[in-house]
Order: sequence, then structure tokens, then C-alpha cells
Amino acid sequence: MRYSFQAAVAVLLQSMQVQDVFSFTTPGSIERSLINRNDAISERSMLFSSKKEEWDYDEDYSDDDNAEKNESFNLGSAPNLGINIGAQLEPLTPEQAAELIDEATDSINTAFDERIGEIADLKSQVAKDFEKSKNSMRVASELRAAEQTEKLMSKIDRISNDFLDKNEELRMGTKMAAKADRAMSGTGLEIGSWGKLGGMNVLTAAAGGMGVSGGLLGSVGAANIAVATTESSIEVDTQVVGEDENRIMIICDDKDKNLQKVFIRFENLLEEKFASSPVCIDKYSPSASIPMGGNNAKCCIVVSSSLSNGQSSMEKLLGRTLKRTLAPGGGKVSKPPSHIVVVSPLGTERIEAFPYSMQNMMGGNKLKKAREVEEVAISTVKGRFIADASIPSLDYSILHFGEIVEDEKIVNKKEGALDICEGDSLDGKVGIDAAANALLQTIALRPTARNSTLSVVGAMGSDIAEEQWEDWFLRLDGPELWRSEHLTGDIVDDTVVDRKFEELASYINQWSDRFNNGAKGTGLTTPVAVSESRFLNDSDSPSNIRQKYGVRLEFKSTNTGSAYKSKSEENQLERQKSEGAPPPSSSSSPAFSRTQKKEGGIEIICEEIVSKEGKVELRIRARRCNMDDASVVKEMSEQTILKRLEEAVEVWKKGQGQ
Repeated sequence: MRYSFQAAVAVLLQSMQVQDVFSFTTPGSIERSLINRNDAISERSMLFSSKKEEWDYDEDYSDDDNAEKNESFNLGSAPNLGINIGAQLEPLTPEQAAELIDEATDSINTAFDERIGEIADLKSQVAKDFEKSKNSMRVASELRAAEQTEKLMSKIDRISNDFLDKNEELRMGTKMAAKADRAMSGTGLEIGSWGKLGGMNVLTAAAGGMGVSGGLLGSVGAANIAVATTESSIEVDTQVVGEDENRIMIICDDKDKNLQKVFIRFENLLEEKFASSPVCIDKYSPSASIPMGGNNAKCCIVVSSSLSNGQSSMEKLLGRTLKRTLAPGGGKVSKPPSHIVVVSPLGTERIEAFPYSMQNMMGGNKLKKAREVEEVAISTVKGRFIADASIPSLDYSILHFGEIVEDEKIVNKKEGALDICEGDSLDGKVGIDAAANALLQTIALRPTARNSTLSVVGAMGSDIAEEQWEDWFLRLDGPELWRSEHLTGDIVDDTVVDRKFEELASYINQWSDRFNNGAKGTGLTTPVAVSESRFLNDSDSPSNIRQKYGVRLEFKSTNTGSAYKSKSEENQLERQKSEGAPPPSSSSSPAFSRTQKKEGGIEIICEEIVSKEGKVELRIRARRCNMDDASVVKEMSEQTILKRLEEAVEVWKKGQGQ
């Protein structure tokens, strides 16, 4: 009897209780299963034959058709194919078993070949996909490289064109531009000027236009020398002018990470402001070898907390930086920095006050050492004697920053409003962006920040209007001691405001007469000289001031202060008189008398301004005047004048119905 391959597989499945032909892993296992099956069938037949003779009856083998039809085929239960396999199938001969084994082996080999083929096809497809992805990545990389190359070449072309354009102006139009600048009274052209400062023209940093559009790097004295050189030169050496680049050196360590972010933001602001004349930034650690002469830098920024030894460290630093020497490459004397900027924390002038006393004590006299750095910078600038007119004078600026944080952390808080005041007078934190903008204004855009000390706190919530920056730095001029604003009330007619300005100016002029002839009834014990202010240069004023009028109350010399004579000086005068020499006059030799010093004073200024909202208003400001480095501040006399002024302004406001 010949069986098909499917029937043989079914028999094997039932006998072995397996459901998948591929559970036979090898032809040998199939052969062993078939032989075992033959043995089982033979034993089963013999058992049935023997037992039937003893107890079986024919009716026990009757077919129950209904039961067989309802019986279900379930591979998971006992084997049941619907037939009595033991009775129906005959044992397989060795030839039949071998034939089944061959057919099963061929089927299994065919199945494995198909799977191996599918795996090979899959590997081929994956290889193709990987090659395609690699090609795509290579193309994308080439495109990015081409884009960056194009950007670099464009930048090189732009720099080259700017350089050629700049040289062309210097070669062909320097003298013409200087003449045009003089004819335009300082309004500027290709080589323009800041305007006028102290009655003198101030050259911009190789930019066009006046005001903040150009900027000023270095001291005012250096700018004045540059103007004089430009105006007096018949021919200009274009090579020398072209090499006079804008450069700033920064002396700072890397301990304060937020301060490093301030300098990074400061560099970005410089690039925006000096787009046509880039500014080079040289950074040095205090322990590094600082170049002699400052490497031709125009401004030197020193972080006071970076100098661990305070006074001695700053003296060595300035001694090396301010020394004139040959520039790198030789053949030209370097120009040392003419503007010294010290960045310090708040509290260096309030070490005895809480909480700065605790900060100084816990920090190992850190605030005290920072104050020493500031004092060295100030004394170096004020005590510098210059015999050569070609060497510019020095300027200094002291910036006090609060604790530096991200602007977003404080911008919406009560202490987040940006504020700038004279001296070490504020408390609080300062944002990174706010500190960087204040540093830019101090170094490059505001001449009133020269030879001044200022404090900065708050954050940059939004762009600050130009008028606001002008007003903040205007307070440094003097400095300003008092002001009263919004004196026009609800008046909106400009003609009426003009008339009110004349009335206010006349009122202040009459009020100042009280201080003539001994200032009786004012409570002022120091005699003063009253005079009208002379504003020789309107370009010094902010752009929002329409007109102004002022009076000066200058303190007179007394037998105190600078007029005081020591016992040895009095003995010198007595000996001179006994020898018959004429008594010393105010113009006598300084061996027997002192040069007349400025004693200080208060200047009261009435101003008609345009507010940020565009409204014309009146205000009064009081600032110090008649001061020099040797002047002694008379605080009690200043407070007396300011108190009388405040009372007078209140009377005027009541007369106007305010």
C-alpha cells in the first residue's frame, strides 16, 4: 500500500503529538520516528487480537455513526483522526519508510533553501539601502561645505572691499574730508567728529557722523590730538593711518563665569556699533605676560577682583601697560592705552557699612583690595605729568556692578528696573545684557563717563531709548546733586511752555541774587560769587534739550581749605616782612603763596526738554561746578543751597497752580 506524503505527515503528527513539521530538525530524527511508529502499530495489533478472544464481543465494535460525527478533531487533546489508525494502517516496510524520509528531507531542504534565499535577498536590499543613505549623507555634507565656503568667501570679499574702500578714502579724500568737517562745524563726514567737547573738536573712531553713531575709543585728549594732527597735516601717510586700528585690552581671570558672559555680549555690541571699523579685543590673564605699551590698545579694561594683591598688582600692571615702546614689527612707537576702565563690585567705597563689611571680612579683604585698584587708576590719571604735547592725557572710568545674573531672573521683579547713578551708591543685582550695554556706553559712546564713577543695577527688559541713556549719563556731569521735573503740569501748548521757561529762568535769576553780599538770611556761611552760566557749546547737550539757562554759585576762598597756611609758611612771611621785602601778592612766587584753587560751587540749570512721550516739559537740575582735583567738597554748604533751591521751586510750582 502506498501512502502520500501528506498522509504520512499526518500520521507522524498524531503519533508524536506535534503540530509543526519543522520540529523535525534532521532526516535522522524522522527516520527514527517512523521506525518507532512501525513497532507501535505491530504491538497494538497483537494486543487487540489477543484480548478479543478473551472478553470482546462483536457488538462492542459496532459503529456509532452519530457519536463519530459529533466527535471533534482537536490536536491539543488525545490523538483522534476519526479512524482507528491501529486497525486500518498496515506497518510501513523499510522501503516505504526510506521513501518517506527522502521526500521529507527534500521538502525540508527546499524550505531551508527558500529561507536562505530570502535572507540573501534581505541582505542585498539592506546593502543597497545603506549605500543609498551613505550617498545621501555625502551629498548633504558636500552641500553644507559648499554653503560654508560660500559664506567664508563672501565675508572675505566684504572685508577686502571694505579695506579697499577705506584706503581709497584715506588716499584720495582725507584732507578734503577734514576741510569739510571744519566747514560743517563738527557735524562730520567720512572722517567726522564727535562734535565739540570743552570747546574742542573730538574725532570719532574712523566712522561717519556725530554723536553716538561714531563712538570714541581712548581718552578725549587722544581724540583732540588726532583732530589737530588731521587738520594741520598737508599730506597724510596712509600706511600709518591705516594701521591705527581700534583695539581694546581686557585684564581678567576666568573665575566669574557670568562676567565672562558680559564680555562676550560686549564684544557683540562692539561689532554692531563699529561695523565699518572692527574693534580687536585682546584678553589677558593677570598672571600672563602683558605686552609693553598695551599692544597699541586705546582702552584698557581691568577687573579689580582679578588682581589678588590690590595696589601693588595694579601699579605693576599700569607701569607696564602705559610704557611707550616699539610696536610689534618695529619702526613705530606704540601708543599706550589712554582710557583706563576698572570694573568693580558694589561696596568698595562702603566697606564699613553692612552688608559690605561682612562681604569684605568673609572674602579676605576682597572689597578693600578692589578699592585699592580703583584708587591706583584714579591717582595715575590725575597725577600724570605730560611734557610732550604729542602724548595724550589719560581718562579713567570706574564701573560698579551688582551681582551679575541672567537678565531673565530679575527683569520682572521689583529690583529688575535698570538704573545708573553716580558713585558707589546703588544696591542690587545686574543682568548680563544690562552690564554689557552699560560698559559699551561708558567706553565708546558717553564722554560724561570719563573721569567718573558710576553704579549699575537692574536688567534690560527691552531696548532702552537713546534719550534714557543720555539722561543717565548726564547725571554724571558735575555730578548732578538734585533735580525737579514735570514743572509744566498739564500744559501741552509748546508756545505756552516757551513762555513758562522764560518765567522760570527769570525767577531763578532773581532767586540767586539772595546769595550776593554775604548771602544774609540763607543760612549759608561760605561766601559765594553769583554769575550766569555760559554754555559755549550746545553740542555737549543731549538731543532732547531744546533750550537752557543757568546760574553758578561759586564758593569764594576763605582762610580755611586751600587758603590755610601752616606755621612754617607764616614764619616765612614774617621773615620776608622783617627783611623789607614787599608782601606777597596773589601773583607772587609759589614759594611763599599757594596757587588759587577752585573751591567748588553749585550750578542751577533750567531746561526745556522733550520727554520720552514727545511732550515739551520744564525741569531744574543742580550739579557741582568750579571743581578740580585739589578741590575740597563742601557738603554742608552744598546742602544749604540745595535746601533753599528746593523751597524756591516749591513756591514757584504753587504759583503755577500745581
